[in-house]
Amino acid sequence: MNSKIFKTVSALGKAKYARTIVASAVLAFLLVIATTTSCKKDIPLEPEQAGPVNDVNPAGSITFRDGSNPTVVNGILTFPTYNDAKNYAKSLESSEQDQAQVNSAYAQLGIDLSGESIPNLTDHPVCLVAEQSLGFTSARKIEENAINAALNQGDDNFFSIVHDPYWKTLLNADHAVRMGSRIYKYYDNGGIAIVLNNDLALFDVIKQKKFDELEAAFNLVITDDSPEGWGDFFVLDTDGNVVSEKPMDRLRFGVDLDASGNKSVRNISLVEPATANGTVTFEWKYANGSSFIGRNPNKTFSANESLVLSVGNGAGTTDVTEATVLLCSVENFTITNIGNNSRQFQLPGYNPITSEYNISWEFSDGQTGTGGTVTKSFAPGSYTATCKAFRKTNGTLACQFTKPFQIKCGDKKTKDKTHIFENAGGTNQKFRLECSIWVKTGEVGCKVKYLRWIWPAWVPANNQGACTDIAGKYKRETTSPSYSCSDKTANGSKCLGNGTYPTSVSFTIPEINTVFKKEGTDLLNSGHKIKVNGVWLGPGVGTTPRLVLD
Repeated sequence: MNSKIFKTVSALGKAKYARTIVASAVLAFLLVIATTTSCKKDIPLEPEQAGPVNDVNPAGSITFRDGSNPTVVNGILTFPTYNDAKNYAKSLESSEQDQAQVNSAYAQLGIDLSGESIPNLTDHPVCLVAEQSLGFTSARKIEENAINAALNQGDDNFFSIVHDPYWKTLLNADHAVRMGSRIYKYYDNGGIAIVLNNDLALFDVIKQKKFDELEAAFNLVITDDSPEGWGDFFVLDTDGNVVSEKPMDRLRFGVDLDASGNKSVRNISLVEPATANGTVTFEWKYANGSSFIGRNPNKTFSANESLVLSVGNGAGTTDVTEATVLLCSVENFTITNIGNNSRQFQLPGYNPITSEYNISWEFSDGQTGTGGTVTKSFAPGSYTATCKAFRKTNGTLACQFTKPFQIKCGDKKTKDKTHIFENAGGTNQKFRLECSIWVKTGEVGCKVKYLRWIWPAWVPANNQGACTDIAGKYKRETTSPSYSCSDKTANGSKCLGNGTYPTSVSFTIPEINTVFKKEGTDLLNSGHKIKVNGVWLGPGVGTTPRLVLD
């Protein structure tokens, strides 16, 4: 996943889109996996793997022969597992690349493909038919409605390209999807909030918040779309692809000091039951022999008072002693990728006012920082981060913890540009080309979408041909030899013939998860063109420059 989920090209376009769809201001890759349209990170869709065979049935729904169809629960599309959702998105993509299924879907939508133009309804008819059969309106469709409304008003300053419409078809208006007992909410900066244990009340609290407004909380995982760190809640294969869910069992606490010197404990743990029908219990055992069962203790504690927590999750009992809970605990600090070779380091539950500790950070490249949250940038390589807690009373070190992390060989990115051609091909016609090029998790590619102005709207229209091509280099990171960053050449094209729908064409290169855009020279670049009245026009033709991923 280095991407946002959908993109807009101009500031005016972004403003209009944000006003049209409140949710788009948050995501704007899912995609909005893919999000707002200038992508920074992409949803982590791994390279395609063997999965269930799918059909577009007469009712118009995508049906898995293994029965792993989604359902809609509380307005959220729900899948049994992460891999079910991933395979469903891949099945949508496969169907959209089959012209027979595309034609069938358009027919089910009542579209006559033999006409001079077709209604500005959708570029993804299989996705639309699938979600209609579920009674579900996706983030992709919401964005598409906003785009079409702008195009129908002749708005040349607004457009959006959906870089991963298939995953975005899984997202609702809040850019969320449920997989198992977890609710995933995607953000335009590549961030992901994962709500555990079907905690709908918590989801209602965070769903309108921006990514940088999220705070550590009970049942809330704050992460990003990079597979780094996903081993805490997924079983991963050697390539970092998700194999299956792994129940989380991470104990985290916030400890506050009141004016009387007593301490209160806030439980912000991330614990899931070990079995589907299991129940998590928190039992707080006090020094006087009494105990309390609940999410948080029902009392405050003196400086020297002991406290033991026993957590039952269907797989035995874990004890957390007083030293961990009350005296000092920094081992649960988090590392979040926020792009551009930057990382955010945060100690969940730390309050600089009520805590009895000051927090400092030391990094293996010599950088330092203070406070509960710090952000630092690094060159590509392997590093360690050390979080230290110092007593405010005398400045002595109370505890410390060190974690390793890596900075990748680069960033993922998407770039878009619109070209409008008056008097195209020497005829009294006006064509609009929406062009994009990207590097994202598992894929490098380019795309052109073409529309013709037929008053009073931009509409999909016939032409004599359309092509898009890609050239230049991108970066690939491999682990053998250890931490190797190498250049990879991209070269390829794809064309559509006369009268072919849908009115867009893309060329993609399947890749590993760890591919990135190149810096400096010989950058990725793409051409995008259509043929009108025997004349080719578009970026890369004549004096119109190619689109460069800089």
